[in-house]
Amino acid sequence: MISHAPLGYTCPLCRVAAGNEANGETLIWRDDLCVAAVALHQNKATFGSLLVLPIEHHENIYTLPDHLGAHLFIVTKRLALALKASLSCAGVTVRQSNEPAGGQDVWHYHVHVTPRYTDSSLLSTELSAVSLAERVEIATRVRQAITSP
Repeated sequence: MISHAPLGYTCPLCRVAAGNEANGETLIWRDDLCVAAVALHQNKATFGSLLVLPIEHHENIYTLPDHLGAHLFIVTKRLALALKASLSCAGVTVRQSNEPAGGQDVWHYHVHVTPRYTDSSLLSTELSAVSLAERVEIATRVRQAITSP
């Protein structure tokens, strides 16, 4: 497999997986295989988006071990249900991109779990960075809504 990460790339999602971002305050989920956090960049029409990622670095789906992909899917489902409960969204979009042509721009496998509201569009507004306080507030709400399987 060809790596698309530029020479000397420092993976920002490896920092998230290690708990080095925002002192872990925006983390929603952590287990032995993966973490989930409130995304730094949000679309105002779908505010509350999460990222689910393996702790172990894999650039994309092509190198992701099957057992890890299955585990990430189970966690993604649980977080989608928590988004519905905590944000009262009308639906959830789950999205994952691979390689530049597929829309990938961060070179660590991750899944976007995005709350959707009636008439919201993923493409209607640009993404913008949101404050730590806003991300912590979302993380707190979603964490409280996570239920056992």
